Amino acid sequence: GRRYLICENTGKRKFSTFRLDYIKEVKILEKEENENLMSHLVKTVTFQVTDDCNLRCTYCYQINKGTRVMSFDTAKQFIDLLIKESYTDDSYVSLKTTPGIVVEFIGGEPLLEIDLIDKITNYFRFRLLQEKHPWASTILFSMISNGVLYFQPEVQEFFKKYSSSLSFSVIDLISSLVISSVTTLKDISSSL
Repeated sequence: GRRYLICENTGKRKFSTFRLDYIKEVKILEKEENENLMSHLVKTVTFQVTDDCNLRCTYCYQINKGTRVMSFDTAKQFIDLLIKESYTDDSYVSLKTTPGIVVEFIGGEPLLEIDLIDKITNYFRFRLLQEKHPWASTILFSMISNGVLYFQPEVQEFFKKYSSSLSFSVIDLISSLVISSVTTLKDISSSL
């Protein structure tokens, strides 16, 4: 379960989801240690594939909805630049400090552009394999969606294709339930 652990030396609380019987020592990191740890973490790169959305939620962070869509050429140029920069020691995504990468797709509603996302994902993987790049074995993909288009055949095909390396988050479950005519959480969970 979730527990707060108390460091004996400082008395500071540290949140943990580990079981207490597996933890032998809690260490509060010094500033330098923390900065070093943070500089060697997986980095996230975000593609906003569209600013269009199939909902018009009043609380949405995307206040300027439109119909713009990222071009595949723009995505390819960015991927090529990112891979090139990974070989540079002082780059944000330097291989010296970035053991892996998470490619995130957002919108608007990213599922409106599932074909583009599929092309971007294929190209990114192709380029990493072509370069024999270390990220080829660690790359992960992530998508944040309102979930309305989740059950569309082309979306399901994409999810099956990338199921071992894809994280999918629904940020507007209530609207998705109403618009998709899914009436219970049981219906959603049995479909996942």
